[in-house]
Amino acid sequence: MVLGLVVGCKAQPTRVVLFGDSYTTFEGCIPEGYACWYTADRIGNDVKELDSTWWRILAAEKGYELLLNSSYSGSTIGNLGYGGEDYSDRSFVTRMKTDIVTEDGKPGRCGQIPDLLLIFGGTNDSWCGEPAGELLPKERLGEADLYQGLPATCVMLDYLTKRLPKTRIVMIINSELKPEYTEGLARASEMYGVEYIQLENIHKQMGHPSKAGMRAIAEQVAARL
Repeated sequence: MVLGLVVGCKAQPTRVVLFGDSYTTFEGCIPEGYACWYTADRIGNDVKELDSTWWRILAAEKGYELLLNSSYSGSTIGNLGYGGEDYSDRSFVTRMKTDIVTEDGKPGRCGQIPDLLLIFGGTNDSWCGEPAGELLPKERLGEADLYQGLPATCVMLDYLTKRLPKTRIVMIINSELKPEYTEGLARASEMYGVEYIQLENIHKQMGHPSKAGMRAIAEQVAARL
């Protein structure tokens, strides 16, 4: 993986973990075995270089140290995926325990507790037909809620905020989601005291950000960070 790279010249760069789906992938930059969408030979989308991705642009501008890019193309926050398939092998609520932070509060695959965790998910939950469900308070969350998008988001945010009390957690919300997800992800973030950034006017090719779209994401996220 092309990570562990310090971009910029800060003496103590902010340590960042990316937690996403296809929008944050690029070949060679995600854990082995994770599905990747962005490649140098991708047809139909003009993002063919690593430095064109939104997160590399952001890292270069902010001087971030990238600890891990835990992104899996097609993944959902909850465990229900396309065609009603069980996505528990790749969902955010599964990967948060292996890649981000373990149940006992120790660093996962990232190796260190990050200063900043950028979560960019919910797109596939919106598009795959997974039921949105309802936002639930902590005391009502259960295993069955992992198969609905918004309850699963609550499970994820509850888990991460409890185990990463010193980490700045930011939810990035894609443009053009179903209204129940656009609104629900924002409300879930508010419920758990997590910052969120609502993206606007992201140009896409084949349903994924183009170079222009990547630049717009980077600019909108940078403006809030």
